[in-house]
Amino acid sequence: MADFYNAFSTTSKEEWIEKVKVDLKGKTIEDVLHLRHPVEELNYHSYGLAEDLKDHHNAPGQADFSRGGSTKSNDWKNNVYVPIDTPKK
Repeated sequence: MADFYNAFSTTSKEEWIEKVKVDLKGKTIEDVLHLRHPVEELNYHSYGLAEDLKDHHNAPGQADFSRGGSTKSNDWKNNVYVPIDTPKK
């Protein structure tokens, strides 16, 4: 994914925001490009800039391991801890 960002010329975040403000013709960036997922109730931006990649790792198995350690498969096991302390329960 990092090659995707290198394929295009870059501008600073400030330059990009100024251009977007002109293109939106009076609408605010927050109203148009900052979104909230209705079910998950998460706020997110509908855009990404190359400078956003500085602290993020895009491939599994890289340091901080936020995407897991497996690079050969995408197998996941989901489980839930169910606290049961007696056979009757």
